[in-house]
Amino acid sequence: MQPKHDKRGNTAPHTFVIRVEAMLAELHPKTGECMPRPLTAEEQQAYGLEPKAVVVINGFDRQDAIRRFKAWLASAKDVQP
Repeated sequence: MQPKHDKRGNTAPHTFVIRVEAMLAELHPKTGECMPRPLTAEEQQAYGLEPKAVVVINGFDRQDAIRRFKAWLASAKDVQP
C-alpha cells in the first residue's frame, strides 16, 4: 500500500543514507559463539578496507527511494562467500 502524496515533499527526490560500521567476528567452532576480533589498521590497509562506509541510495520520489532501499537490502542478504 502506497501512501497518498502530500505537501511534505513526498514527490521530491529522496535519498537513503546508510552508515555502516562492520566488525569481523570469529565463530567458536563448538559453541558458535561470536568472538569479536577487530581488524587492525594494518589489516584494513592490506585488504583495502575502511573502518566505516556510507551507502547512498537515490530515488526520484519517496516511494522510489523506499523501493530501491528494499531492493538493496534484499540483494545484500543474497551475498554469499
